[in-house]
Amino acid sequence: MTAAADPVLMQRLSARVEERTGLSFAQDRWPDLERRVLKAGAQLGIDDLDTCLERFARGAWTGPEFEMLAAHLTVGETYFMRDPAAFGALERFILPPLIARRAVEGRNLRLWSAGCCTGEEAYSLAISCRRTVPDIETWNVSVLGTDLSKGFLAKARAAAYTSWSFREQPDWLQPRYFRPVGGGKLEVIARVRSMVEFARLNLADDTWPSLPTHTNAMDVIFCRNVLMYFTAEFQQRVVDAFHRSLAEGGCLIVSPAEANATLFSMFQTEQHASVTVYRKVSGHSPTAILASRAAPAAIHVAPTPEVRRPDAQAPVMSAREVVPATPEVAESDTEGRLLAIVRSLADQGRLDEALKASLALMDLDRGCAEAHFLQATICHELGLVREETLALNRALYLEPDFVAAHHALGALYARLGNKAKARHHIGIALGLLNSMRPETLVPGSDGMTAAQFADAIEGGRRA
Repeated sequence: MTAAADPVLMQRLSARVEERTGLSFAQDRWPDLERRVLKAGAQLGIDDLDTCLERFARGAWTGPEFEMLAAHLTVGETYFMRDPAAFGALERFILPPLIARRAVEGRNLRLWSAGCCTGEEAYSLAISCRRTVPDIETWNVSVLGTDLSKGFLAKARAAAYTSWSFREQPDWLQPRYFRPVGGGKLEVIARVRSMVEFARLNLADDTWPSLPTHTNAMDVIFCRNVLMYFTAEFQQRVVDAFHRSLAEGGCLIVSPAEANATLFSMFQTEQHASVTVYRKVSGHSPTAILASRAAPAAIHVAPTPEVRRPDAQAPVMSAREVVPATPEVAESDTEGRLLAIVRSLADQGRLDEALKASLALMDLDRGCAEAHFLQATICHELGLVREETLALNRALYLEPDFVAAHHALGALYARLGNKAKARHHIGIALGLLNSMRPETLVPGSDGMTAAQFADAIEGGRRA
């Protein structure tokens, strides 16, 4: 550490960084923090260390300023198919049984690259799926890539890479999945790009897992070389949240250096050669076992193989087939229990069953805006764009101030390239959020406050 550094300011800044990002900059890492602060300061036209420290340690740390510093705090080191053993385990041991199960349950797969940096890992996950899933064009396979740095995300969305991103690559990678675009760069082919969506997410926030961030019901999460930079407290918070993000039977893969029996105790551990896989299995963790002893009897969706998605002509379940009449359940309770069932099935990744239950709920009460919104989120995960659009518009017809529905419809129009309608609905959502008290819980947001939801939307717009 240089003599010019004020230890009081350094302590305050490192504490602030930890609070906002979970990243650990203990005193032995202060020289590293100084270098990163100076790089961020240079973007603000500041080249004096004391002035930089004063600005970041004592300033308001507004959104753009925070993002500028955060971009220099994270490590941007990645390349395609990094750690071949991990992708080998994915293709040989994780995806095949999952594909066999989902081929019957409803051809959906959801993967997440958490801390995706410039996108190589997220695209690698999509490539592994294309190599492994038979008739993949008949499936709905989605890969989410998230990162704290909007600069990294911009490069990820551009999807054009130099030779540095292809070191240690397998021979088959470039010819099959990339095309030259000039300037010595190779671009990910459209079929792979269409499978991947990028979004800004701070893993230290408590806004996930949630439907608005699309971080629920994941089948596979890769989070490698990310946890090692967090404090112990934030590591546990993030790992617990990953457990909630995963569907039943879903898998989490971290780097070998991050493997820790205590930290991942709520998971079932599997070993595939040199790769440790953490699988979510109900009842495995002590907490789940204790909770199950006190839980009420499970609610089951009756098996109805004749039920189809809404674009098919086939009968659907009645509400009573989903929530059977019992002495303990009054008729007036049926709607609330159905909503709970739909959420639970969606969170577990049982999307076709969730859709069946949502259709039964429509039979019971077509005037419930929340039910239409839940149906829209399920249709989004299933890739049913028309049905998602109709369900969101029905929700807004019934409840014009439904913030989460405006946000979802804005995001949908953005994906479809309709920028005017996207801006319209996102603007309405932000206006409604800004009119609320910051601590107000927002319906349909999985427990996010108005302030958190507004921050998430603004972060997405800046990314």
